[in-house]
Amino acid sequence: MIHFKLLYRKSFLLIISMALFLLNSCGLPENTISEEFQTMEKGIWGWKETKSFSFDIEDTTRYYNIYCGLRLNGTYNYSNIWLIYELSESKLDTPSVNNNSVTPLLKNQFQIELADQTGRWLGKGMSNLISYEQPLLVKTKLRKGHYTFKLSQNMREDLLSGVNDVGVKVERAQPIL
Repeated sequence: MIHFKLLYRKSFLLIISMALFLLNSCGLPENTISEEFQTMEKGIWGWKETKSFSFDIEDTTRYYNIYCGLRLNGTYNYSNIWLIYELSESKLDTPSVNNNSVTPLLKNQFQIELADQTGRWLGKGMSNLISYEQPLLVKTKLRKGHYTFKLSQNMREDLLSGVNDVGVKVERAQPIL
């Protein structure tokens, strides 16, 4: 009976340890400070539909990398996609009428190559869901504060079908020396 209780305790501790390990490993990687995706309703991204992502910077001793994430389904009709990003900073400590001013920092158009000349998808995944991650800002110095990153599609088609999700990932990079 004593042997059974000891074995039961060891098994219980092992299960609890494994559960804690799994819960800890499910979070964001150590250097990732923000990663968020937003789903397109019915897989259609309208030309005027801007997706907005917010994140906070606390550590000013490091550079930061910002990536655009994209998930497409097999019905997407093009071998590339043109997007526009805009990075702005909220200044909460600036005296103004509403004590909150937004400063645009960067606005740029960029392209993601999605398929090669033969039509083979370049992303990761199966034919029904293909994922892409494109670096946009690498080794960027950011001040402490609250930032907003906006993404919009800039294709010639008003309603772009085949786009499931779009997202942004922000990660800490190397220290500033």
